[in-house]
Amino acid sequence: MIKFLRQGAIENPWVFRGIMLVIAITFVITMGWWGFGDDEASTVVAQIGDRSITSDEYERAYRNAERFYRDMFKDQFNADLLKQLDLKHQVINTLVERELWLKTARRMSVTLSPQELADSIAAIKAFQREDTGRFDPELYRRVLKNNHMTPEAFETNQRDELLIAKVKSLVGDSTAVSAPDWEAARARQAAQNPGPTSDATLPSPLPQKQERTLNAYMDAMRRSADVVIEERKL
Repeated sequence: MIKFLRQGAIENPWVFRGIMLVIAITFVITMGWWGFGDDEASTVVAQIGDRSITSDEYERAYRNAERFYRDMFKDQFNADLLKQLDLKHQVINTLVERELWLKTARRMSVTLSPQELADSIAAIKAFQREDTGRFDPELYRRVLKNNHMTPEAFETNQRDELLIAKVKSLVGDSTAVSAPDWEAARARQAAQNPGPTSDATLPSPLPQKQERTLNAYMDAMRRSADVVIEERKL
């Protein structure tokens, strides 16, 4: 597992960034770091244009990620593993890139309707009754309260995540598969499975090309954005 994660960070950085985003953001309900602290009084650890990432935000996300890996690796979790994962940079990069996607959403005028937000929250199993499988408003408020969150804070976070998903979909959907892409896919399949091959069993190269498109788009955003990370404060 450690070898897989290390290779993934080098060979497929976008997938690794996606894993970090899940750790830092999606697990907010079960790990409950959202809403603690006083961000206004904390130190700025990164600046993306006029948006600041505070030490409180960073430390909450870092603890969240650390707990995730501690649960994953159990007895194998140690200081050497943290060093291999380069966790502090993975976390801050995840938070920076999240802000860049939100900035892109604003620039593209991407919007989210109240119904879309409500439907997404109702689909979260943590807010559904076990006996009916349906969304329960009282359970929703209780789960958030137990995790020291307000509905307003959670819904703001959820809205941002849905906007990011929409932007990524727009960028990814602009990708088209060309004849050379199919030829490369056939070559990979032939290398992995020598012998007769069929296009009917050939995986589409589109997902990988979309991933590369998103990766390149993010790299371009980072180059053009005014991003400053205070390394000594991490």
